Amino acid sequence: MVPILANRYAQIWEAHRPEFSALVRIPSVYDKQSASAAAPCGAPVARALEWMKTLCAREGFVIREYDGRAFSASWGAGERIDIVSHLDVVGVSDDWAEDPFSGSVHDGFVHGRGTQDMKAGAYLTFLALKLAKDSGIVPNREIRLVYGTDEERTMDDMRRYVEQAGLPAFAFTPDGAFPMINGEKGALMWTVEGAYSGAVRALTGGIQPNVIPPEAAAVLDSSAGICAEDAVQRAAQLGVTAQIGPTPQGLLVHVRGKAAHASKPEAGRNALADLLRLLAALCEEDEIRRLAAVLGDAYGRGAGIEEELTPMGRLTMNLGVAAIEEGRLRFLVDCRYPYGLDSAALTAALARRLPGYGVSLSYDDPPTFTPEDDPYVLALKEAYTEATGRECTAAVSGGVSYSKVFGHCVTFGAVAEGSELLAHQENEKIAEADCVKALEIYHRAILKLAEK
Repeated sequence: MVPILANRYAQIWEAHRPEFSALVRIPSVYDKQSASAAAPCGAPVARALEWMKTLCAREGFVIREYDGRAFSASWGAGERIDIVSHLDVVGVSDDWAEDPFSGSVHDGFVHGRGTQDMKAGAYLTFLALKLAKDSGIVPNREIRLVYGTDEERTMDDMRRYVEQAGLPAFAFTPDGAFPMINGEKGALMWTVEGAYSGAVRALTGGIQPNVIPPEAAAVLDSSAGICAEDAVQRAAQLGVTAQIGPTPQGLLVHVRGKAAHASKPEAGRNALADLLRLLAALCEEDEIRRLAAVLGDAYGRGAGIEEELTPMGRLTMNLGVAAIEEGRLRFLVDCRYPYGLDSAALTAALARRLPGYGVSLSYDDPPTFTPEDDPYVLALKEAYTEATGRECTAAVSGGVSYSKVFGHCVTFGAVAEGSELLAHQENEKIAEADCVKALEIYHRAILKLAEK
């Protein structure tokens, strides 16, 4: 193995930091309006993919393209190891302290949507592979960077890639935090829809199902006879942060929560759940009370699906997107479930609690697990310990990554162990110190994987 000089990584990061900020500045949120055959996830996401492809081509990696949904950049030949990243990011609310796509650097952090989830990992693994290639060693395996565009929604991008490229011998994705995630809960999405004819004239809220909604609003028909003063008092009693006032259409109730990743309800506050609780208290209406009771709990207690199965822990449930409009109701619900549970049984249980509505399983990815004694996993763990001096322990996550597509895959970084996790939250940022250390870990890991 080539010698590694740890004190060089900070200098390398500082030289390339402007390039990383440029990637963060691309607002690569799915955009249906500009989607096309050449850009299936929209123009902004396609721009991020092209930007990253240009960097990889510049360094002389072998480029392969996959229908505008993904590309790969390879170094070496032989047994294939994939390092898989996504360049799409979730949407943003209005609650950011600064431009969410600034890529600004101050106070020791790079700021912006996607810095943690997961443009840092995407960029740092590229930089680590460049360092390995520039060292002049001849790898015994093919190390392949793979970049996708639709991880935050469907992961169809990577399914398409695997259909065409086949599965690698092993993969890891830098889409989380160190040390390592070697197992993921199952992830599903329910669509709940049907007719609605109660006191709520309109309701809206949420960014996407895998984000805890930071705000939600409803308009109550004036015939319901609810005055603003009573509503304000009831919100205070319930601990709900709300702005309430009359409009020509009826009483407007606007609730604020806190965005976070859907798998981490303890890190956020669900504005839609709070709104339903408040509406249930204000309206003499069984249907709203039922919706609040069934969909408002983050651990599935009201839905009759509360479970905690070791070692994966508790089931979580997130009412992520909701709309009531012109007498129709449509809710999107995210659920992360541990081994031992069946998605069809969970769907049936939820449907029993919501009679009169259609409950469909719109998306389902079962749990995944890779043993800690896997030889590829051991190589990553060795790299981590050499770079940090700490043991690399593995854990199970409620998050969803490309591991779901690859199976023989773990999540490895890029956020440092113990750092604040801000994926899908306002004011997302990553510490420069985390980036420097991750660069060293990835460089060591690539060298080990390439030479074994």
